[in-house]
Amino acid sequence: METTIYLVRHGTVHNPRHVLYGRLPRYHLSRGGRLEAQRRALFLAGKGIAAIYASPLLRARQTARIIAAQLPCAPVHVSRLLTEVRTSRQGETISVARPHFDLYETTTKQDQETIGEILDRMCKILKRIFAKHLGGRVACVTHADPIVITVAGFLGVPLAPASLRELIFPSPASVTKIVFGESMRVIRVIYFDPSDLEKGVPIPVR
Repeated sequence: METTIYLVRHGTVHNPRHVLYGRLPRYHLSRGGRLEAQRRALFLAGKGIAAIYASPLLRARQTARIIAAQLPCAPVHVSRLLTEVRTSRQGETISVARPHFDLYETTTKQDQETIGEILDRMCKILKRIFAKHLGGRVACVTHADPIVITVAGFLGVPLAPASLRELIFPSPASVTKIVFGESMRVIRVIYFDPSDLEKGVPIPVR
């Protein structure tokens, strides 16, 4: 029996000030982001999606609603476990994100979430979804860093910034398909880039 979870990154955000918006409120989809979400809806429409789960942040909820409109049998459930990374860097300009930028630098600040903490909460919600929708197919609308960290965790990739950079970083409105067997054993992982949803890129399962 296979259970499939599609991790969908929300669409492109309206961000004229070019900031790292993190968990800041009121960051909504741009016009292009809404069109991206509509295309993801078409991609998922024939997949037999039983339910949609979404981060509580506006951009994710908007993406989930647009997808759900094409999947009338798939209700949307909001979970804080799918939310964006908590970081002390939010509000800074994107110009700080230079090559080898480390969003998870070691810090004692309470407003900084570690890679391990992110993986723990993502595993918690995915385990719940797996148990509730055993043998089914579900979509989760979330954010780039939680997605790449989840993939790393399930594939046994070291939870370090350098190792994460070796994986595919999810583009806006991309889809990462994870197929589980019994006991949540990962059978395969496939990344679908928005530029070509017909050709998925397999991510080797160790």
